[in-house]
Amino acid sequence: MAEAVAVEMGLAGTFPLGMGVIFMSMYSAIAGILEGILTMIGCVILLLISNNKSEEHDIKAIDG
Repeated sequence: MAEAVAVEMGLAGTFPLGMGVIFMSMYSAIAGILEGILTMIGCVILLLISNNKSEEHDIKAIDG
């Protein structure tokens, strides 16, 4: 998607096509990596919360 925008902007004369494709691709890759890291952090947090609630439920079941 970012590459298509870079081609359109290059054809419009906004900036050179080659540099536009390179920079837009790098920007898109960095954004994707950061998005993946944030998703992983969110999943780990949800997993930890889920495990804590599960342990509390198990303790209440044992105590009666």
